[in-house]
Amino acid sequence: MRLIEVTKICGVFQNAGGSICITLFLGKPVGGELTATPEALEAGFFPIEDVYEMVTFLNFKQRIQLCLDEEAHPFYVEF
Repeated sequence: MRLIEVTKICGVFQNAGGSICITLFLGKPVGGELTATPEALEAGFFPIEDVYEMVTFLNFKQRIQLCLDEEAHPFYVEF
């Protein structure tokens, strides 16, 4: 298991009607080993340009972009 240190809380996406709350943060690796899990069949570190090509869900891309835009922090998005 890979351990990270949270370096910044970026914001929250919330769907109150669906009881969903997603907290987004930035972090850095501090130990452990990067491994796949039942929730993530593959795990790795990728350049952000590659990430934008790999991520196909538009709302996931929006979340990544908001996390990388420090001027948007903190953010709150209802969906």
